[in-house]
Amino acid sequence: LDAACLFACGLSTGIGAAMNTAKVEPGTTCVVFGAGMVGLGAVAGCRLQGAGRIVCVDLSPERLELARGQGATEVMEGGEGAVERILEMTGGFGADYTFEATGNVGVMAQAVEAARMGWGLCTIAGVAGKGETLDVIPRWLITGRRIAGSSFGGVKGRAQVPALVDRHLAGEIDVEPFISHTLSLDEVNKGFELMEAQDGIRSVIEL
Repeated sequence: LDAACLFACGLSTGIGAAMNTAKVEPGTTCVVFGAGMVGLGAVAGCRLQGAGRIVCVDLSPERLELARGQGATEVMEGGEGAVERILEMTGGFGADYTFEATGNVGVMAQAVEAARMGWGLCTIAGVAGKGETLDVIPRWLITGRRIAGSSFGGVKGRAQVPALVDRHLAGEIDVEPFISHTLSLDEVNKGFELMEAQDGIRSVIEL
């Protein structure tokens, strides 16, 4: 259960964003912005779908290493210039699929711009702050880029979450590295402190 509980939200959201919302096709190029629970799930989902190239973008070297463990073929530090570097990596075209998993509206704009002209799909899975808006240059859309929102990765809880757990048990999804801390119920406040400090990926409370 310590591993199965991770499928309750973030992990399933990321995996589902790749499998259900974007429907990543084999051999394609994917870029995932953010290597938290949702982003790492998206990396795993792209791998399960057979993506040929998976690039993960984040500010944390530790999280980027976790992304490699989930199937990222390349990693890069985020920030200014990320879009330009992605274009360089893709011959100037951009990625077939991009995923935004930070909730930062500036990063969302990067994810849209990094999608391939003509058919690139940007899936927004990160949750922005209340009232925040996303500025999208119309030229990005008129040249064929698309944007999709993804809530819980389009996963149907009763039917599909158990199937994801089965894939974990079969060795297709490794979730153990995501458990950064194991706490008792009396330490629940420490768990909130760890979350606020962005210390680790997930804390599991043992009852």
